[in-house]
Amino acid sequence: MTDSLVKVENLKKYFPVKLGVFEGWHFENGKLKRKRLYVKAIDGVSFEIEKGDTFALVGESGCGKTTTGRTIVGLYKQTDGKIYFRNKPIDEVLKKSPKDFKKNVQMIFQDPYSSLNPRMKVYNLISEPLRVHKLVSSRAEEREKVEEIMVNVGLEPEYKSRYPHQFSGGQRQRIAIARALATEPEFIVADEPISALDVSIRAQILNLMEDLQEKYGLTYLFIAHDLSVVRHISNKTAVMYLGRIVEMGNTDEIFTHPLHPYTKTLFDSIPSVEKVKQPLKVTIEGEVPSPINPPPGCPFHPRCPHAMERCKKERPEPKEVSPGHFVSCFLY
Repeated sequence: MTDSLVKVENLKKYFPVKLGVFEGWHFENGKLKRKRLYVKAIDGVSFEIEKGDTFALVGESGCGKTTTGRTIVGLYKQTDGKIYFRNKPIDEVLKKSPKDFKKNVQMIFQDPYSSLNPRMKVYNLISEPLRVHKLVSSRAEEREKVEEIMVNVGLEPEYKSRYPHQFSGGQRQRIAIARALATEPEFIVADEPISALDVSIRAQILNLMEDLQEKYGLTYLFIAHDLSVVRHISNKTAVMYLGRIVEMGNTDEIFTHPLHPYTKTLFDSIPSVEKVKQPLKVTIEGEVPSPINPPPGCPFHPRCPHAMERCKKERPEPKEVSPGHFVSCFLY
């Protein structure tokens, strides 16, 4: 076992599909049976996050990024595979000391408005975790701690008596970040924390998260679909497609030498000044296959311009093509 803060091994998460009364029935060996269908949201994901790092998970909507994050923090129970926190399986940690795990592992959600109780004032939203985890011994200490956290996330302490609806989207996300920081966590899963915000505010929140990482010694799993954002905040990046990681490595290496056809397509889609006068490239045809019935072999082969006969039958395993740079593709 390594000294990674978080380690994921062959993680799978399948959600059962609810069928209609007359759906899924078939005869098998002369008997009437009902086939069970599953959405394979995560289908064998492995990675490690070192303490103090920011690990980015990127890909199109529906690829399994958010499900991965929620499974790691314990909101979903994994179907198969292992998740380790401080070298201990989270199944054991959640059974023996769930309160300790929830104190050290927090999540920042995409939509700050829906993640905050609209009936609670900012003071109560931030102070509640302090009381639950007994991190303060008096009301005076609690008030001082709440105001300190508010200042650290860029909120005026006098706003503590307001409700979430009285703030802008960027301010609400700051409140959500403050609530996550209240328990003094080691690890935070940030699930597209800026995608619901105005473009002018996104850079402010990213800079805030970087400052807080240095101040509190935080480790992030940063989930995003925007590669241009990932480059500025993450040390390592993994690209997901249909519940699997197709490429992973140091962020600079991924950006300068993308290898997987899907990763290259994501980079082609990033807008830039140089591309304004160029015709749009249509590099991928077709739609993302259904996670209920994913294709055999490489999940990307139905849309890949370089697909071979082998790709339709065999699942490519991650191969280290350069130090720390892994790609799941038979081209390499």
